Amino acid sequence: MRIGNVIKIGFCDSGIGGLILACDFIKYFLPTLKALSQAHDIFFEFYHICEGFPYGNKSDEEIIVTGSKMIHRLQRQIGCDILIVGCNTLSAKLELYNIYFESYRYNTFKVLPIVISSAEGIYNEALINAHNNNNENIEIMMFATPAAFRNNIYDKYIRYAHHKAKKNNLTEKNLIIKSFAPEIYWQQSVELGEIKNIENLKKIEIDMNIFLNNANFENLNAIGLFCTHYPAYNSIIENIVKQKNNSKNAVIASQGKLISQSVVNAFTNMFTEYKLPSKIDDFCDDTSFINIYSLYKNDSYSNIIKNIISELFGTNMSNLINII
Repeated sequence: MRIGNVIKIGFCDSGIGGLILACDFIKYFLPTLKALSQAHDIFFEFYHICEGFPYGNKSDEEIIVTGSKMIHRLQRQIGCDILIVGCNTLSAKLELYNIYFESYRYNTFKVLPIVISSAEGIYNEALINAHNNNNENIEIMMFATPAAFRNNIYDKYIRYAHHKAKKNNLTEKNLIIKSFAPEIYWQQSVELGEIKNIENLKKIEIDMNIFLNNANFENLNAIGLFCTHYPAYNSIIENIVKQKNNSKNAVIASQGKLISQSVVNAFTNMFTEYKLPSKIDDFCDDTSFINIYSLYKNDSYSNIIKNIISELFGTNMSNLINII
């Protein structure tokens, strides 16, 4: 990775969910961003590209071709140092077919498949939660698209994380994994800027209640929102989970949070001679805005994004982030 005045981080996705991921990522990455900016004169630029929404009805070949073009553009044209493949369907397909990675592993370019970071991250959240609550098992629920669940990529990496934890004597608990693949209108409502659509929200709330009531969860420890559009429904999920007495302490983790932890760890390892701050307090006052350069924009799209950022992340975050 190139370490200089500017580090470029790119996000690619099928649709505008990638911008939601970028904003969610920045929210959790902010302490490290500010620390590196002030201590080492390192600054960050964020880029977003999307194409081909939705992927759920496309063949593996179509998904891989579209995704490879986006990766190529962010690496060759923009010169990104880190690329986060935000689309879970695309990430799963690239991982399944082992595409990334020979042609795109340059010395100055690192690809982070969101599937692996999310699987490892949600397992760690569930492991800690299970031990803190003295649960008999480690129980995880995943929300993702049907295409992302095909070939059991998430299941594979979560179980691998559990295997490593057992091997390192971190736990003796059993692992239980549940999955829920919502209808496509969950994504479409966000993509079209209709996250306040009362009819859709009511349908979604009914979907979740039916699923959670029928799933027979016993002491749920963590819920992974494994689609870049799903943070739009975080408050609905939280309200339903809180009503479940045996799962009310469950951690609900977005992928922006999980993958930011991977990037923070990478920078911490790179700057081992320095101590990055664990608190954000000293670094919040002097940032006017953070730019995200979107390679796909039109007037309708810009209005949708502005509304989504404000709705999901609040006015302060909306004012902090500038979509260019």
